[in-house]
Amino acid sequence: MQYNRYYLLSSMMGDELYRQHSSKKDQPIEESLEKRFNLLSEIPLDQFIRSGMPWLRILEMLERRY
Repeated sequence: MQYNRYYLLSSMMGDELYRQHSSKKDQPIEESLEKRFNLLSEIPLDQFIRSGMPWLRILEMLERRY
């Protein structure tokens, strides 16, 4: 069985990789995924993981206060 090279990564990242901006371009799916992946790869993993979890952000805010 062969998978697209972004299949595993997109499975791990969920919808973040497939989230499209408001502009609609007729790009091939793989090309747009590659561009989105390159943008996301610049974000530190710790920051990316915490970005989708609001309860972690709440804990961080509480830790800063006390």
